[in-house]
Amino acid sequence: MDIALEAFERHWRFARGMTYEFIEGVDEAHWLFTPHCSCSPLAKQFRHMAWVAGLYNDGLKTGALNFGRKKTFYEGSLDKATIVASLRTRDAELSALLGALAPNDLRDRRIDLGDNRVSVHEFTNVIMQHEAIHQGLWTMYARLGGFQTPESWQANWEL
Repeated sequence: MDIALEAFERHWRFARGMTYEFIEGVDEAHWLFTPHCSCSPLAKQFRHMAWVAGLYNDGLKTGALNFGRKKTFYEGSLDKATIVASLRTRDAELSALLGALAPNDLRDRRIDLGDNRVSVHEFTNVIMQHEAIHQGLWTMYARLGGFQTPESWQANWEL
């Protein structure tokens, strides 16, 4: 595998691991917490992550993100275990997709993001950025909801 993709996978496992820790740490009393009526509850935030993980994997396969299909990539409930299982499945799929890329894919393949066409390497940055944006958002949910972020978040990021 390409050295940049290997680095992405290491960083992705760490970042997604932080997401799993956050999800697992949210108690039932806060599972549907929202800081404002214009914000999705945490459970729906996590469902969104499952939708987008499928969308991103599909983009790697097809060369384009079809945002109209986003909600087709997860049709499960808002149950914590079901969402986590879907995310783990999508993570395994992402790893397999990246591992199957040939050198010419890395050189020539572009993913259409609507207004922008990006290389596979650039696309992995989009994936990571999306995860980080949501983690920051969830930190704010925790602060406003009066519950703690996971210990690793506090130790690694002082969040």
